[in-house]
Amino acid sequence: MPLVSVILPSFRMGRFVPQALGSVGAQTHGDWEVILVDDCGPEDGTREAVESFAREHPSKRVEYIRNAENVGCGHSRNIAMAEARGDFLAFLDPDDFWGPRYLERAVRGIGNADFCFCRCRSVDEDGKDLGSHTGGRMEELVAGFPRSLFRENFLIPSCTFVRRNVPERFAFFTARRDAMYAADWDFYLRCIARGAHFVFLDGEDCYYRRHAGAATNNYLKMTNECVLILRDNWRAAGGLMKGDLAATLHEHLCRLAYLRISFRMWRGLGDAFEAWRRKPFDAAPFVQVARGLRNNWKDLR
Repeated sequence: MPLVSVILPSFRMGRFVPQALGSVGAQTHGDWEVILVDDCGPEDGTREAVESFAREHPSKRVEYIRNAENVGCGHSRNIAMAEARGDFLAFLDPDDFWGPRYLERAVRGIGNADFCFCRCRSVDEDGKDLGSHTGGRMEELVAGFPRSLFRENFLIPSCTFVRRNVPERFAFFTARRDAMYAADWDFYLRCIARGAHFVFLDGEDCYYRRHAGAATNNYLKMTNECVLILRDNWRAAGGLMKGDLAATLHEHLCRLAYLRISFRMWRGLGDAFEAWRRKPFDAAPFVQVARGLRNNWKDLR
């Protein structure tokens, strides 16, 4: 069987790491290794969980690497990938987990493609099922791929499986400190722009956890980071991809203007102005500014 390197970055997720690792140990595909990079987080039990997991699987390679400083999940994945020995790379975030057949299905399903991805289930902090992550939209998103990915990032890293040579052939994750939480979308976009081939695997073998400590809960930060990576990828893109990214960037700039002005961050006016310059006949930037100002007026009353 081909060796799969499980790439697991972690920061302040010690309470969830044992379940993530346990889901690796339960895989029906038995040829795997784990490389966990602790991104200079607090001593929260992550190291102990990795050491305990390694003792439970003495025949497997289980590596624990601790960064000297916090560099973000994207660059932590790069560090882990540099140590990987597998034929494939499977990304797993520490607060997510897999069903037992995930690696088996991914190894069989990737075929000649560079990436494969699947749908996932959302769970709450305690692991209670919240339904399909994309609801009933996945078929529509897959049918419109890759242009659907230019409009929104619906690929969860824990549901993404790639060939070992993808970073060298296409792209690594960005190491930008101001785009740490949008690094996965940036990675997918740059790989697509350079010709990477994606395939979809049906089934729900991944579980994406929604909880208070998740980075995606900081909507303002996520929107700002998405604007940064969209702007960069728009500049580098051509053809239909450039047009689609321009439209998505405009939408995110409008959203960012609304959020910033709602928090009395007047930089939002600059975001609205940039959005207006991109679509001079679209009133959306002014509508979002008005909504943000209305939020402030409610607070003042």
